[in-house]
Amino acid sequence: MRQINEPLPSTGPKFDPAAPAPHLTIFTRDPHKFSETFVRRRIQHLNGGNVSVVSLTGTGDGSCLEKPEFSTRKVRRWERILTSRQAQRRQHVLDFLARQGTTHVVFEFGYVATEFADLLPHLTIPAYCTFRGNDASAQLRDPAYVTTLTQCFGDLDGIITVSDFLRRNLASVGLHHPRTLVAPSGVDTTLFTPGTPTRGLCFNVGRLVPKKQPLPMIRAFAEVAEAHDLTLEIAGEGPLEKSARALVSSLGMEQRIRFLGRLDHAAVRERMRSAMIYLQNFETPPDGDTEGMPTVIQEAMACGVPIVTTRHSGVPEHVVDGITGRVVEPGDVDGLAGALAALAAAPDQRASIARNARAHAVAELDYRALFRRIETFMGLRAEDAV
Repeated sequence: MRQINEPLPSTGPKFDPAAPAPHLTIFTRDPHKFSETFVRRRIQHLNGGNVSVVSLTGTGDGSCLEKPEFSTRKVRRWERILTSRQAQRRQHVLDFLARQGTTHVVFEFGYVATEFADLLPHLTIPAYCTFRGNDASAQLRDPAYVTTLTQCFGDLDGIITVSDFLRRNLASVGLHHPRTLVAPSGVDTTLFTPGTPTRGLCFNVGRLVPKKQPLPMIRAFAEVAEAHDLTLEIAGEGPLEKSARALVSSLGMEQRIRFLGRLDHAAVRERMRSAMIYLQNFETPPDGDTEGMPTVIQEAMACGVPIVTTRHSGVPEHVVDGITGRVVEPGDVDGLAGALAALAAAPDQRASIARNARAHAVAELDYRALFRRIETFMGLRAEDAV
């Protein structure tokens, strides 16, 4: 596991205490997207909240968490598409950066950086990009995307990946950057805290999509639920919900498996804090789409909820089998069922894993410490202030 106090990559922009307070502009697709709590947290708290936003699909009316926002939706579609008009869109963005006094920029997701590939060579301030999942997995199968990213890498002052897994993915297609920081999105460990587990309650949350494939999880749960008197709550919606509900019905598990629908963040936190076990099957679908370092895994660890999950993306960088959770191979129904049954039958092991997971979250996954590290890496704060 990478440690939060590892030395930062050397060289790169340094914090200048004599300069005016730095201002960060975050480029993202949609800062209002429900599921991207990690982007909204950056907008609110990175660089002490001294942030503005450039979005691809946002409103652009200054309503983004009370931060100044410029949306390229305000630029007419034909201006965005026609090569002859690219300079006009670029100038709109440069004017916005100048009005905000922007000193640093970061692109959230690699595909957002590629949307502004024509802008990057014209920036005279440090620029960074964060890779989070699909942008450093499935999209790497597109040669045009990789070619544009390669161009962008030459204009970036550094990149951030939320897991070493994603860093290796990028490297596998020749995308290396001499200044690379691995830093998960993090979790608020003062909000996500241990609660009082409800005996037998297992919890799962997330969009019901192929990379969070719920069907093997449901089958595994059904194998052991009766023997250990377990119930499972599934919070989330998505294209696999219909097939998941049908499977629950065919297995006769309607009394033990409940679908909660989409919950807000506060409700997720409260359900998580009441769970005895967090259960999740991740796997890589045929299109290659993966997680980076799942937020929900970080939240479960912070709550001290023992995790039963699969070896996927950055998960094993933090969930160590038998120490901070239980980890089996993706799609291994029998393995997932066995790990769940073993943990359900072992209260002492659950307590030990819960303590270890919580300690790891506080030491390595608290967003405040991770933000300080990112700010230092980007030259937004002095290194000795970490």
